Amino acid sequence: MYSRVDGGWRARGAVPEDLREKVLATLERVAANTPGSHVELKAAGLAWHYRLAEREQGAHQARELRLHLRELLVGTPLEVLLGDKVVEVRPRGVHKGLITREVIRPGDLVIVVGDDRTDEDMFTAAPEGAFTVKVGPGATAARSRVQDVAGTRGLLRALAEQL
Repeated sequence: MYSRVDGGWRARGAVPEDLREKVLATLERVAANTPGSHVELKAAGLAWHYRLAEREQGAHQARELRLHLRELLVGTPLEVLLGDKVVEVRPRGVHKGLITREVIRPGDLVIVVGDDRTDEDMFTAAPEGAFTVKVGPGATAARSRVQDVAGTRGLLRALAEQL
């Protein structure tokens, strides 16, 4: 996760190196045993994606992984999130909503679009009057919803025509 500082960007909320190594080893082990899955190294965390894995195996592995990681990380500054076909580990309290508050200026036109649990932090942090859109099904704090990526493109075209 990055935030803007004096015209540049700086990393924020990194996972402590000793914990990063433990989590990474765990995620890589699960990825090696789950065809169609992979590990993503993020600026502020790590994620195991299983969108392309066999449905039942991926879901089973995600449940087991989440339980294992929660046990491994008890008492640490890290949290485990289950998203749409992803298990993510990040520093507690570091999320997209924090950056949303930093980069938006009064009077900005704000459009927040997302399809995952981690995007809910942005919807919640968006200023009053922001246009928040959840892509796909599921509970959300967004004020609007579109069905899929095609719906998102159509919405953005329609908004562009109005500007």
